[in-house]
Amino acid sequence: MKKILPILLIILSFAACDIAEVSYDDNYFTSDTISSNGGEDTVETVVRKMLIMDFTGHTCTNCPEAHDVIKQLGTIYNEKIVPIAIHLGGFADPDPSHGYPTDFRTETGHDIYVEFQVSDVPSGLVNHFQKSSKIPFSAWVAEVDKLIDTEPELKIEIANTYISADNTLEVEVKNTALADISADLKLVVYLLESKIIAKQATMNEPIEDYEHNHVLRVGITETFGIPIFSNPLATNDEDTKTLNITLDSEWVADNCEVVAFIYNDETKEIINCEIAHLH
Repeated sequence: MKKILPILLIILSFAACDIAEVSYDDNYFTSDTISSNGGEDTVETVVRKMLIMDFTGHTCTNCPEAHDVIKQLGTIYNEKIVPIAIHLGGFADPDPSHGYPTDFRTETGHDIYVEFQVSDVPSGLVNHFQKSSKIPFSAWVAEVDKLIDTEPELKIEIANTYISADNTLEVEVKNTALADISADLKLVVYLLESKIIAKQATMNEPIEDYEHNHVLRVGITETFGIPIFSNPLATNDEDTKTLNITLDSEWVADNCEVVAFIYNDETKEIINCEIAHLH
């Protein structure tokens, strides 16, 4: 896998149903097929996923380059990459007079903008949730490569129940310790939307029909999370949280997804993360 990364670095330089009930999402598994007694069994292994917070803006001319980095990482690592595009700062302000009427701003994004003092975009966070860990997008590949193969200490499962009749969503997040952990942990859950077509500035001509993906729409928990578990916790300890939210009528539920991540409240390291579509 790491042989692919130098190549990437070179590239970087240039509603049918009213109710949709979803069982626990199984994206956190990778499957290997093994032979047993002449047959085949599937072995499911929990993996550690990489959360990338992409600080961006639709009037930022360099930001599409950062979006491309995330696409490339997704091509290499598939479901192990969990991106969140957070439009914040001046580059996220609507500018109808110049053809940028879309408002991607959120209260959650503003909280992050203020707390992490984000003065430069594109930039972001890779598996950490503090301002001192903010890095330029050109460093994301190396940071992912450094962390991608570490063993997970937690398993996160997401079960979504979406009711289209009143646009309500119930999110159940089940967390299971895979090791003994001595830390105060917090759970953060956000709602994202993809396939949003809106104008985006670039280094050349603006793209009128640019596809914006993994865009932060709202925090389902408080911006910086809610406490879970009791410190310390032992292997196989479980904690389940049920959360409810009403989607904005302008959001397309078919294109929405829920992201959940858990971080160490002292070190701000993200222990693991998960993502699940509403349907």
